[in-house]
Amino acid sequence: TPESYARHFLHPDDVHVVANEMKKALGTTDPNFNRRLEYRILYADGETGYISVNYFVVKDNQGRTIKTYGVNQDITDRKKSEKALEESEELFRTFVEQAPNAIFVHDMEGKILLANNLAYKYTGYSKEALLGLNASEIDAGIIDENHKKEYWKTLKIGEFIKIEGIHRRKDRSTYPAEIRLVKIMFQGKPMILAFASDITDRKNAEAEKNKLEEQLRHSQKLEAIGILAGGVAHDFNNLLTAIMGNTNLLSRSIKPDNSLHEELEEIHKASERAASLTRQLLAFSRKQPLQIKMINLNHTIMHTKRMLTRLIGEDIKIVTKLDPNLMNVSADPGQIEQVLMNLVVNARDAMPEGGKITIQTKNIFIDYLRNNKTSYLQHGKYACLQIQDTGLGMDKKTTDQIFDPFFSTKGPGSGTGLGLSVVYGIIRQHKGWIDVKSKPGEGTTFTVYLSDTSHKDIDLYEDKIPDKELRGNKENILLVEDDEMVNYYSAKVLKKNGYKVYQAKNAAEAIKIFDRKKGDFQLIFSDVVLPDKSGIDLANLFRSRKPKIKILLSSGYTDHKSQWPVIQKKGYQFLQKPYDTIELFKAVKKVLSKK
Repeated sequence: TPESYARHFLHPDDVHVVANEMKKALGTTDPNFNRRLEYRILYADGETGYISVNYFVVKDNQGRTIKTYGVNQDITDRKKSEKALEESEELFRTFVEQAPNAIFVHDMEGKILLANNLAYKYTGYSKEALLGLNASEIDAGIIDENHKKEYWKTLKIGEFIKIEGIHRRKDRSTYPAEIRLVKIMFQGKPMILAFASDITDRKNAEAEKNKLEEQLRHSQKLEAIGILAGGVAHDFNNLLTAIMGNTNLLSRSIKPDNSLHEELEEIHKASERAASLTRQLLAFSRKQPLQIKMINLNHTIMHTKRMLTRLIGEDIKIVTKLDPNLMNVSADPGQIEQVLMNLVVNARDAMPEGGKITIQTKNIFIDYLRNNKTSYLQHGKYACLQIQDTGLGMDKKTTDQIFDPFFSTKGPGSGTGLGLSVVYGIIRQHKGWIDVKSKPGEGTTFTVYLSDTSHKDIDLYEDKIPDKELRGNKENILLVEDDEMVNYYSAKVLKKNGYKVYQAKNAAEAIKIFDRKKGDFQLIFSDVVLPDKSGIDLANLFRSRKPKIKILLSSGYTDHKSQWPVIQKKGYQFLQKPYDTIELFKAVKKVLSKK
């Protein structure tokens, strides 16, 4: 039978194929029967071979098939080559389709000849629509300006270049792409092979990183300026204390009808303006002592709204949107009022032709995942204050500098440029954050974040003592002040007011005087920053020797040297420089009267 014949040399899987063909040949009635067949055989060594055979049939006079014959050709080598080619093509297809990049091949005129599935996904085109399309339809430009528009025309064979470009989708939207290009030869013709990756996530991450780095640089710059401002304010306040005090002394010694009174009044006004400027510097540099209380921003807004309305004029409308469930915050009421006024005045100045200011409050929760714009805040609950205007708006360059001291968008002579710097300093001293959003022609929104972070209440003296009760009763005061002018002025006015004053320029002198007088002092009045020892350490030393001695500390500012938290913890009274004569008398009387 055909089966038994075929089994002698055929591959087992092809026995039935050859047997069926032989049956067809033996049973055919076609005198011109001619068939071609390919089948596998087994060599003696067990290897598989391939045979191609053309075979015919021989019939007798009655038309019956009496035999078949054919010509066999060994096609093993050809079959192996074809199989290797198929495997290679399959490997290539797998590589192209599973590649992590979109792949495009186009000719030198830009016609796309080949693309993979990721290319279809990125561009939004179907296979039929993309193939044959010109590459210019998906190329929306080059980010890297170092390459020419027709960069790929300048490539050399086998030369890879990498660029960042913009690809355009079918719906005309775009995305940033990193593209690697190489010129190849196919059938004697040059072509371009391109590998493209969507780098949207990377670009967004880079933009966010750059933004955070810029925020950090800006914050560091303001911190550095704040340190400088604090140092300037310290020396300036000593000068102002001497100027204001001696002006006051001179004014008291001249009769009211004397013409010099007017000049002295002008000096005093100028020194007060200088003191105000210094306070703004201190607020910016966050060296101002805070009088912390639990407050509600809604109450602060309503308390100052009438004054704000008078401040901005009739051509600007104030609208309030206050959250009735707004959380309380720990803050200095006076400082927060200054923040509110400065922001409203800034909004007013941005609307020279009138407009609307919206003051809004709301509660907000900052978490780690959403904490990008407010990257300096810890996670938790915050009361949010927003001041929005319908004014001119600002470009990015301006908003980047808006909190810098002495930076102003106004003309010469129109303000000091400290308003927003003061706001920044106050908010940062309250451990909060302020953010600004603005575009030219679209107005500006300032957003302030404040928390309920507890601060120790500051027990400062209050202005409740009548002037007639300010005279001393020959109490001994040890005055420790390294600034010669302040030392001279303070000692002179205290002596004139009924006190016995012993003067020291540093801690070492003060200790010698204290020991010589055997601690017979009712009050130690010391500057915080001394050349040889901290005023706080000196006060601690005297308290250890005489526990009930009264302490009054003073300083031009309160940085790490002045150890403001320690002053609070010890309960020492504090007098901020610059101070005038009456303020000094009230502070001394307040401390001496305290039980």
